[in-house]
Amino acid sequence: MKLGILITGLGVGGAENHLLKVLPKLKIPLFVVSLTNLNDVGKELEKKGIKVYYLGLRKDLINIFLVVLRFRKIIKMEKPTVLDTYLIHANLFGRIFGKLFGIKKIISSVRNDYSDLKFMNFLDKNTSRLVKLYVPNSKSLVPYLKRNGVTKNKIKILPNCIDFEKIKKELNEKFSIKEELSLNKNDKVIVSVARLEKQKNLSCLIKAMKYLDDSFKLLLVGYGSEKDNLVKLTSELKLKERVFFLGKRKDVLNIVNSSDIFVLPSFKEGMSNALLEAMALGKKCVVSDIPQNTVVIEGYDVGISFKVKNDKDLALKIKKIIATKVSNKKLLEFVKNNYDVDFIVNEYKEILKEI
Repeated sequence: MKLGILITGLGVGGAENHLLKVLPKLKIPLFVVSLTNLNDVGKELEKKGIKVYYLGLRKDLINIFLVVLRFRKIIKMEKPTVLDTYLIHANLFGRIFGKLFGIKKIISSVRNDYSDLKFMNFLDKNTSRLVKLYVPNSKSLVPYLKRNGVTKNKIKILPNCIDFEKIKKELNEKFSIKEELSLNKNDKVIVSVARLEKQKNLSCLIKAMKYLDDSFKLLLVGYGSEKDNLVKLTSELKLKERVFFLGKRKDVLNIVNSSDIFVLPSFKEGMSNALLEAMALGKKCVVSDIPQNTVVIEGYDVGISFKVKNDKDLALKIKKIIATKVSNKKLLEFVKNNYDVDFIVNEYKEILKEI
């Protein structure tokens, strides 16, 4: 068997990082194709000895024609027996042109519900017969797939995963975000790791700070188009001394590890790798009550949800969870049993065998 992976781009993101964890451990013949030239994660895959092709997709028609020809050439040369596609553009491109170029077994790895993208969802639904198997990363996505006419026997769930060895190597137990930011020793640090975009609902988290006392500090790790609006909101609410915009950081794990509470307030998610990593570190977690988040914290003793558009409820849940006692051993056992990378790799191998 030879596995081909097709993804929209290899920049920084959840699907991309999932591949970076899983592919090197598969130990089977494989290659990766990216529709675009985004390559942050692509470079890391290449360092691990994985062959990566970039098709250079842009929006003009001539370019799209050339991309199809490049893809055909790669498929003829590599001769994959299975093609696994990630993200909506690659899902559509891969199932249409993969079939056209002779690939019989096509997997569609689903990371998001695209119901709100009417045209994309129409195309997705009407090309589903070309897919041999759908592999969502959360059971919360199964109703969406069924609405699109996908039968139960064509669905296998494969969650995102945690690489505990990588976490162990990257973690610096001596690091203190309180020291870096000159915070008080008794301050309670809330952290959120997310792109600064509307769907992440970070304005709700900032507003929730109004209902918490001054000992609570908020760290926002990430960057995005909403930064100016969020900074303005922070200023208007007179929270500039309590909300810190840390931008893009390479030491995210250390920041989360030295914080007290992790919050994921999103309107929309796939399956959050940042949430999984916070759980792997034994952090108290507060998430919005969307199914994609609540399904992850099921069975996690210090995980709690709040009403997604309700900043007062978020503040209330933060106060509630800060007082909860933690058993790190029990939490670690829960995360390892459900999301350890070696467990997920073996599950993926079984899927590839059975297809």
